[in-house]
Amino acid sequence: MSEIKAYVSWENNQKNHHLLAPMRSPDSKVELVTVESVINFFRSNPARQEATYIIWHEGAPIGQINYQMDPPHLLKKQAKTCWIGLVIGDSSYWGSGASTIAMKQFEVLAGQKGFMKSWVIRKSVE
Repeated sequence: MSEIKAYVSWENNQKNHHLLAPMRSPDSKVELVTVESVINFFRSNPARQEATYIIWHEGAPIGQINYQMDPPHLLKKQAKTCWIGLVIGDSSYWGSGASTIAMKQFEVLAGQKGFMKSWVIRKSVE
């Protein structure tokens, strides 16, 4: 249950919320979630439950990584596209390399699931 409470706190954190889902902006209103609403979401979306992993360090949840195959929110629809979501919700781990470790572990998992590795990296230009 500690991981669900942590997940809820990350989702409800004004500093994080625009990073947690596509098409949010830093000034958009936070739609608060509860432990109950998170449990109900995952129960009603078994594919999302299976594709969401809590990141742990020393017995405590510090973040989560998830994937979604062929997500409906992408503007460019391309078959076999995988959307990866990664958040280190515990700010004391920001800049610690936890995201890098999580991505390396995800690459192993993706290989086990038969995903093809093809990364597109875009640099933001201001």
